[in-house]
Amino acid sequence: MDPSIEAAARALAAGDPLSALNYVALRDDAPALALRGIAMAQIGDMERARSLVRRAARAFGAKAAAAKAPLAKAPAAEAALAEAPVAQAPIAQASVKQASVVQASVAQTRFAQTAIAQARCRLVEAEIALATRKLAGLDKTLDDAQAVFDTYGDHANALYARLLQARRNLLTGDIEQAEASVLAIDLARAPPSMRAVHALLLAGIALRQMRAKAARLALSRAAQAAQRSGIAPLTAEVAELKRTLDAPAACLLANGGARPLLLDDVEALLKTPTLLIDGCRHVVQCGSTIVALARRPMLFTLVRALGEAWPGEVARGALVKRVFGGKTADESYRARLRVEIGRLRIALRPLADIRATTGGYALTLLWDHGVNREASHDASQGTTQGTTQGTTQDATQDATQDATQDATRDTSQGTTQDLSHDANPGEKHAADRRVPSCRRHGSPTGDSRQAAQSVVVLTQPVETPSAGILALLADGEAWSSSALALAMGVSQRTLQRALDVLAAQGRVRPLGRGRARRWTAPRYADITTNFLLTEALAAA
Repeated sequence: MDPSIEAAARALAAGDPLSALNYVALRDDAPALALRGIAMAQIGDMERARSLVRRAARAFGAKAAAAKAPLAKAPAAEAALAEAPVAQAPIAQASVKQASVVQASVAQTRFAQTAIAQARCRLVEAEIALATRKLAGLDKTLDDAQAVFDTYGDHANALYARLLQARRNLLTGDIEQAEASVLAIDLARAPPSMRAVHALLLAGIALRQMRAKAARLALSRAAQAAQRSGIAPLTAEVAELKRTLDAPAACLLANGGARPLLLDDVEALLKTPTLLIDGCRHVVQCGSTIVALARRPMLFTLVRALGEAWPGEVARGALVKRVFGGKTADESYRARLRVEIGRLRIALRPLADIRATTGGYALTLLWDHGVNREASHDASQGTTQGTTQGTTQDATQDATQDATQDATRDTSQGTTQDLSHDANPGEKHAADRRVPSCRRHGSPTGDSRQAAQSVVVLTQPVETPSAGILALLADGEAWSSSALALAMGVSQRTLQRALDVLAAQGRVRPLGRGRARRWTAPRYADITTNFLLTEALAAA
């Protein structure tokens, strides 16, 4: 290998891009272009890095085309074969055949080397796209590069391609696929830098699964591997994730008060017999039973309002105002409210029930369903004695209708078309009208449910209409609007409107114009790029 190329590769592997540029900054051959692109990516100039890597891939492609060209016989060998006597002709033919075999072997070796070099350039470009949050089409690029590495035995870069694929799945919210990919990776011959990346991925997965203890263990391994690798940006990324783990993860609303919770507190709360109404994930959970309401925002708004008032009730007028935005609870709003309450009853059937009272609605747990119903009935009788007769008749009529209403009729297709109210009317799908899914985690041989004894509500630490966008931008990277829409599962037009509102408030900052525009959140301190370079890739 060229000494300058080797020295530049070693400098990049150690996280020193400036020293690497001292060796290759003035060279335009394919290996030098690739190393210059990696150096610019480590510095942070992603656009220049992408341009250099693409130039390097084209240069390697020209070499690959030359290696594919048909081999011509050596002129000297042909002349010797023509002038050789008849007795020596078999010997001359054997010499020419042996020379052709050697040339073919050399050509195949060169073609394999250029194919690997091109795949490495695609891998670097994919990581640059991952750092700049250009996630569309990234999975196919990584799969193609990984196939080339597996074919020609480049195990180190094949391993790194799998790590990048897992990082992409983690960014787009495919936690189960990311976990399966990471756990399937064999780290027997992996260098410390890749061990650190692997541990960081495990920590990120554990964070999203609310397993604080597992996340801290993974971060401890990541810190040790990063220290052995000697790469400063990698150590800084581990420290940043540790700070994230020590920050408040949610806010607990219970008994009329609110207090912040760490991820360790949330993990401990999930192990208690508590009905948890999670405003971060939009699920209702008790033990291993989870009712997902992420695709039904109206139902989640209802159950959250009922959970905040538990063990009391919520007036119909308050629910109408909170869910539908109506000023008064007229007959139309009350009919729509009864339909949504019927759907919510079906969704929460494994965990809780909703009881209609003369004053409104109340959330009832399974363990004290009979006690709460009797006590609430006595309380409602005392309340109705002090109200006017007209109001009492209306409330009693609503309670009677709710008690006798058929839940199946409420969720039928005709009622849905007439009375359904969706938070996103332009994006109604047939799947959104189905009953929210309920899944259980635990022993497959028995019922892992446990009866809830209390109700708490979890909210995000800072509740804003665009909290999900701010959470994604909190990593310090510049996201494109398409990548944000892909990660959040919404349309790009809806996301763009939310970004414009946040930009007007000064909470996000646009960079660039047109298709090159990126979005980032203002930070008090800069975060080092999470672009990582393996030793095998640097040796290219």
